[in-house]
Amino acid sequence: MKSYFLYDGACGMCHSSVQFFMKFSKSKSFLFSSLDSSFTQDLLLKHSISYDQALESAIYIREGVVHQKSSAVLWALSDCVFPFNLAKVFLILPKGARDFFYGLVAKRRHSISKGLNIKCELPSSLDRSRIINE
Repeated sequence: MKSYFLYDGACGMCHSSVQFFMKFSKSKSFLFSSLDSSFTQDLLLKHSISYDQALESAIYIREGVVHQKSSAVLWALSDCVFPFNLAKVFLILPKGARDFFYGLVAKRRHSISKGLNIKCELPSSLDRSRIINE
C-alpha cells in the first residue's frame, strides 16, 4: 500500500526531510508530494483533512490513516530502516506535548532553513518517480 508524505514545498527543512526519507525509507511505495500541489489538494479533500500551513509542515498518510504534526514525523520514521524506526517509541508520549515541540519548530522552519542555509530545492539525483508533482 502506498504511503504519502506531504510537505511544505517552500521549506528547506522540509526538502531535507524528503531527502532523508527517500534515503532511509524501507519501501519505494513511500511517496512524496508538496502541500501546494493539486494532487495533495485532492488527497486532502478526499480525507477531509484541514491544516494550518503556518503551524504544520508535514502530513503522512499511511495505510489510509492520516497522521499530522508530530505523529506524521514519527510514523514516517517508523517506516524507515533501523535505527530510525525506533522513533516510534515516542508515540507513547502525550500528543499535546509532542505537538507543542513540533509547533515550535514548524512555526520557525523558514527562518531555521535560512539560518542554516538549507536550500528549498531537491537535488536532481533523487528518485523523481517517488515525487508526485501534479
